[in-house]
Amino acid sequence: MPKLIIGNGFNEAMIGDTSKTGRAIHQTAAIEAKRLAWLIGKDDLLVLPSSLSQSMIHYISKKSGEKITSENFISIAENSTTASILTSRTLLEDELISRIQSKIIAPKLWEILPYFLTSSTLYLAQRLKIPTFKANTFSFLNQSGADLLNSKIVFRALAAEKIRVAPGFVCRNSRELYFAMHELLLTHSSLIIKQNMNASGDGNIAVTLENRLHYPGVREIFRLTHPNDVTQEFVEKIWLQLYDSFGNHQLVIEAFLKNTNTIYAEYEIHSNSDFDLLNYGIVRMDQSGDKRGNGMINWVGFQIPFSISQSLAHSFFSQCDELVKMVSILGYRGRINMDAIITDTHEVVLTEINGRLGGCTHVHHVAQQLLGPQYLETHFILTRNRFRIQDLQQTFQSAEALCNPSESRGVIILNEDQSGLGIIEYFVYAKSLDQALSIEQTFLQGG
Repeated sequence: MPKLIIGNGFNEAMIGDTSKTGRAIHQTAAIEAKRLAWLIGKDDLLVLPSSLSQSMIHYISKKSGEKITSENFISIAENSTTASILTSRTLLEDELISRIQSKIIAPKLWEILPYFLTSSTLYLAQRLKIPTFKANTFSFLNQSGADLLNSKIVFRALAAEKIRVAPGFVCRNSRELYFAMHELLLTHSSLIIKQNMNASGDGNIAVTLENRLHYPGVREIFRLTHPNDVTQEFVEKIWLQLYDSFGNHQLVIEAFLKNTNTIYAEYEIHSNSDFDLLNYGIVRMDQSGDKRGNGMINWVGFQIPFSISQSLAHSFFSQCDELVKMVSILGYRGRINMDAIITDTHEVVLTEINGRLGGCTHVHHVAQQLLGPQYLETHFILTRNRFRIQDLQQTFQSAEALCNPSESRGVIILNEDQSGLGIIEYFVYAKSLDQALSIEQTFLQGG
């Protein structure tokens, strides 16, 4: 069954008011959407904010064994520098719908696979006559249920009884935020304030009485000398900076816990509510993942699988399983991702849930194709995005030179934006972590 894949990351159901986002976020949305090219087969169609280069199309076709061409893609813009986010309005424009219709024959035989299953993707499928969830018109997903599972507020409510989360509160206005901030500063010296809807740390700021070296996952840091510096005027400034009426009319404030690692897991929830753990690992963090140029420490890739103690792994997976059971009862189906930190006191604290495809989805797909369904037991994988290069063809050659099929090790180029930011995303694989790290260093040094 052919698939219509929609690269609609960073839409308003994911980040709130897209009119407040700068060019860097639009570029990121366009670049990250191109990862989905690894999911397509020869009969599939992928809608993107910006075009995939012919070099990358040829490379994916060669590595995946799928005979894909430019005919498998519909792009809104030529490159990421002029691309716009695929919002609900963009997806439902008559011109785009006509372009998709011209490529879809026998739409009832197709299925739709959006990055984020928003109401607009369902209306689009309806216009195209692609079946969705007609067996139950009032199903959870048909009623924008996926939106809830990308809400930090909903996550805290779901997690409240059985899941370990950072101490914190949900605030409806600046006065509540003022009281919550003072309450938390009685026992914690660093706080994180989060927009309900945003991604990659772009909606987070820190308020701190400490002078830490690292505040990962925040776009701005307010350093104070005393809790009394938290005045109503100070809080109002923060509120106005983060508030919008597109889903961020409430904010989350939490203790900013010190951590030794960030970890993740991706699950698939099936139509019968059974679920599978697909992949898991360490979220790699450094400043190269910063989109705004503020020196923000953010996620830049993965180390798959993670190597942590059995007790920590048990704590993480048991909490993830509990959350997956909750959302499956609600009616959610499809991919879902969980993030957590391992604190400096050796506790696993979950930080968010995302009911959509994730930054690991294409990695899992490539790993299965390349290394087999049991790759988590046989290989170690390192990925990194936003790595700057000078010459794409030379980069392809360097990666190819490091591939050794007989020893099942090498480098794959997962994504590129040579015409825009001049960056790539890569995938290193080997049978030991030390070997994967060694191959990565050789690749980073130019092969």
